[in-house]
Amino acid sequence: MVLGRMGTDKKVVVPEARVKALCNLLENLTMRFPQDIPDLAPLLYVARGIERDNPVFRDLSLVRLRNVRSIARQTSVSSLANSAFVISELRKRDIPVLAMKGTVLSQLAYGDPNFRVSNDFDLLVKPTDSKEAVKALQLIGFRFAKEQDRSACQVHMTSPVAGTLDLHTRLAPRWFPLADGFKTRFDDPYIVGIDEHEFPTFTLPEQILLCAINAVKEYPEKVIRKSLVDMAALLHPLAEADYGDLWEVSCQRGLGKILQLCFAMLKNLNHPLPVGADLVLKANLGSRRRDPASSIEMKVERMLEGESERSLTQSEFAHYHTDLRERLPDRVKARASALLLPAIPLAQTRARGLHRPDVILGALIRRGVTLGGLRERYVEQLWRVRPHILYELFEDGGLVFDEWSGQIHSLNSAGAFLFDQIGTEQPWNEALEAYRSARGVARTSALREITDILTWWHRSGWIGEMQAEDEAFGIHPNVSERSPATPSRFAYSATVWHVVVAGVPLRVTADRNVNLGQFDQLIGPFVDMHGGETPAASVMVFNEDDGVVIEVDGEEAGFCIDPAALPDMLLDTILVAAVGHLPYAFYLHAALLEISKGGVLLPAPSGSGKSTLSIALSHRGAEYISDEMSFLSGDFRAYGVHVFPTVKESGWSAMRNLVVDLERLTDFRRRDGITMKYLTEGFVRDPKLVPRDLEVRAVIFPEFHPGGGNRLEEIGPVACFSMLMEQCLSMNEAFDAAAFRRLASFLREVASYRMSYEETEFAVSNIFEVA
Repeated sequence: MVLGRMGTDKKVVVPEARVKALCNLLENLTMRFPQDIPDLAPLLYVARGIERDNPVFRDLSLVRLRNVRSIARQTSVSSLANSAFVISELRKRDIPVLAMKGTVLSQLAYGDPNFRVSNDFDLLVKPTDSKEAVKALQLIGFRFAKEQDRSACQVHMTSPVAGTLDLHTRLAPRWFPLADGFKTRFDDPYIVGIDEHEFPTFTLPEQILLCAINAVKEYPEKVIRKSLVDMAALLHPLAEADYGDLWEVSCQRGLGKILQLCFAMLKNLNHPLPVGADLVLKANLGSRRRDPASSIEMKVERMLEGESERSLTQSEFAHYHTDLRERLPDRVKARASALLLPAIPLAQTRARGLHRPDVILGALIRRGVTLGGLRERYVEQLWRVRPHILYELFEDGGLVFDEWSGQIHSLNSAGAFLFDQIGTEQPWNEALEAYRSARGVARTSALREITDILTWWHRSGWIGEMQAEDEAFGIHPNVSERSPATPSRFAYSATVWHVVVAGVPLRVTADRNVNLGQFDQLIGPFVDMHGGETPAASVMVFNEDDGVVIEVDGEEAGFCIDPAALPDMLLDTILVAAVGHLPYAFYLHAALLEISKGGVLLPAPSGSGKSTLSIALSHRGAEYISDEMSFLSGDFRAYGVHVFPTVKESGWSAMRNLVVDLERLTDFRRRDGITMKYLTEGFVRDPKLVPRDLEVRAVIFPEFHPGGGNRLEEIGPVACFSMLMEQCLSMNEAFDAAAFRRLASFLREVASYRMSYEETEFAVSNIFEVA
């Protein structure tokens, strides 16, 4: 095993004998404590690669290990493949990447039928490319989105100084595959080469620290300690007794001590410690400054108050900003995201001398600095860059649209008032007087809302071009050529369906050896007997590693080990593949019905009774359109993909009065183990037809609450938007200022309600009355 840092010739070699020691330890643990195999799976996968002939490792279930193969890769050179895929996709869109890190965390337990892998990609781009990069990342993530997961793809800015983007996806239990069209090499563990270009990545110890920090939020503390000890052992193999001592110490002294031990092991290997290691240790071990008067916080306050003439140095600025970030709830994770980024000159040179007043102002507000530090000149400078910021004010708050990132953010009433006051042509002292008039919680809340808005503005091109940085990294954008499509692996033994979903043609190819169960019943209404159109996407299904792999356009979209859940999972993948070719402003997890020639949207999470409510409304005369895949078009009219309503086993008894012969319908199992029935008769006429759009008469957010009574209350436009975004699976990349204005008009005109009910009859009657 070879460890090294980018840009240096120094290599540290870990003797093979020490790696063998880890394998021996894992072998003993596996035989003595087989119940701990899931916890040890990431290391077992590495160990099996080292000792391929070891019967203990060789005979382990491959299905169990494949679910955590990605987790093992985060402490190996091969983890760069995830980052390489995203970098390549961005390069195809002419967006250069300056630096990249990919982190993979598991969700839930290994072997759980609802197992997911969370992929977190942090990358640095030119701020002037931020807008296009956000759009590209949304498309990349959406290709793997699952309609059951509202958080399937999240893209946002994370750094207030540089163009740092974060792509977070929840995928099937594998990883981004290496796509066709580029060649990747890993000659140096910390430089990934794509075609003729090289990109710096994070070093192995930095990845270990980041994995630990990310795990703080995802796992119970005991699991964090266990994983840290395991990752430390991977770098510095221990004897069994030492391993036990380390685990005992970690249980007694906490997370900070484990980090210290990890760093000590790296130091023993003569490997440089991660950037910011000392600060992270101090935060976790509870150390504090002895002289508050000499702190950087005080220096900033004195400078803002005019007591100091000099500007902050880049080091002081970075430390000060980090100190402020540690006050956030997940302070360790927030602190690391700022400290562990590669040292790009952009982040330092432009920060010197308080050239970023929005960052300082936001930091001061976060810290609760009094008004004396909020000088008028800072407010003036902030509003000089506001042309790309649009806002709409309502009775219950406001919405702000950032054209550069294409993102929309909501304001509460106090924040909207302050935003409007600062945005007017009043003298600045009058605006500040308006702020002074706010008191208590309203004042604090207003400042917090405004701070969030201000910190998003750095995408405006404020920082400018970065020619020097581009030359330093040797990056010259060049669109990659896609290699010719690979021939089908099922040319002679496959079942092929030509299907049409909402007017989108697709080709589904399944290996004859795959047991698809009752899938014919689900796919039948979508089948196009003529099959004359060129497919917009290709879905392939085949066996691999004791499970079934589902690919969309040559890239893995799902992996199923439960044959009973395969039909539902495959239909879900086909529907999602079609959605990517439909035009929309917002893709919503919502039911849609037509009542009196108008549309009624029912956005709600899974398990809230949308399907049952849709069936009951249809029984009373509403026209059923969809119970979960609905869209708002660019003109904010609603349409939906015609999918069959489903009834979970828990709702069968309630549905017997509404659905005739419910018992004769086939049972299907979802990936989370829940049994359900698809109502394939009497609801969807022809799912192949292009859906027609409807004028939205009402947006109602239903929540089934047994024992909670029945209540219907009207809500304001901002509350409606916020709740709507909770059920938004994707926002169209072409959303612009004109669309934002149309959205504001839509929210003003449409009736919006929140409904809690325990009696279905109450919900149905009120929906008809509102519509």
